Amino acid sequence: EGFQESRGAVFTDFFEDFTSTQDWIFGRGIQGRVYRSIYSQGTLDIIEQGFLTVILRGGLLYLVPFVLIFLRAAWLGFFRSNNDLVKALAILVFLHLALMFYFNLPDYSTYYVFIWISITACFNKRMRDYSNADLYKAMN
Repeated sequence: EGFQESRGAVFTDFFEDFTSTQDWIFGRGIQGRVYRSIYSQGTLDIIEQGFLTVILRGGLLYLVPFVLIFLRAAWLGFFRSNNDLVKALAILVFLHLALMFYFNLPDYSTYYVFIWISITACFNKRMRDYSNADLYKAMN
């Protein structure tokens, strides 16, 4: 109930405003706006939900590769890694993606840059092949 009370209008407004196929496929661009019933102006350029923000900016053409990259990085990092560092980074990537259902906006912050660095580390085969002992030697 708490989620519905605080975020219910976000979803309702978004789905009422996004009616055309073009909006769903291509989004509304970097300056795109969406209807918000709780504001007097009527439209805003931000939504307080991660996946809806991605759809607003670039549509499903942006969302699908975005999610696939995150899931592939998390899978490679967790199941194909020989060290705990990359496994921890993979868990962080997966948690970031999962929390985009609630808030976790894709923004320009140091945290978001770190997420993309973590994705890069999970995709890097050389980084995944290091053992914990090799990483310990490299850091000390």
